[in-house]
Amino acid sequence: MKTEEKKGGSTTVIERHEAMNYGILVKASDDVPAALLEEYEIPMEPVIYKGSENKTDVAKYFIETVTEIALKIEKLLKTNTPIIFTDEQQQIHDA
Repeated sequence: MKTEEKKGGSTTVIERHEAMNYGILVKASDDVPAALLEEYEIPMEPVIYKGSENKTDVAKYFIETVTEIALKIEKLLKTNTPIIFTDEQQQIHDA
């Protein structure tokens, strides 16, 4: 859209916004071991991307980054980890 462009009967576009930066934070549940996040290369610190006038594909990089992280999370969620029982818990379970 161009600025000052009519959009509908009573709306005029007066400015155009382009994303220049983004930040993503993956917040895992407290019961997910950090080692598992590391194994699947899921970021535990904020992911920050800073665009510029020369880097105008910020939205594209955002979608690519979110998709990449989502696929890693999907693989993690399909991972089966053994349940570790204490002897007491095992006895209760077997009862």
